Amino acid sequence: MRGQKVAGMPHRIRDEKVRVRQWRREQFYRLGFSNSDARTLAVSGADLTATRELIEKGCDPATAYRIVR
Repeated sequence: MRGQKVAGMPHRIRDEKVRVRQWRREQFYRLGFSNSDARTLAVSGADLTATRELIEKGCDPATAYRIVR
């Protein structure tokens, strides 16, 4: 079944997108965001590097969330 298309997308590409989304969620969570906010940011176009910089400069996660979302 490997490589079979599901909804027009090969499994390996879909699986890679899932892994990237999970990794992004974990990175946002480690920065101090709630699990829910981390999930939202992970699937959004939020810039992870910019978010890290905000947090490192002392911005609290709630404010950073409003800025990058």
